[in-house]
Amino acid sequence: MSKKSYTSEFKSTIVELQESGKTPTELTQEYGVSLASVNRWKKEFSPKALCFLIHCACCTS
Repeated sequence: MSKKSYTSEFKSTIVELQESGKTPTELTQEYGVSLASVNRWKKEFSPKALCFLIHCACCTS
């Protein structure tokens, strides 16, 4: 069985949907992704995580 690969755009869309109120369980059922993936993508693609990665003023001051 091969490992599924998802685009960054897809991952960020999942994070946006979660931040708009969808639960991780709803997202796993609707999009067929694992709960672990949804949680990992939230850490990687949340606005705060992206802010930290680019060292913007809102998270470095």
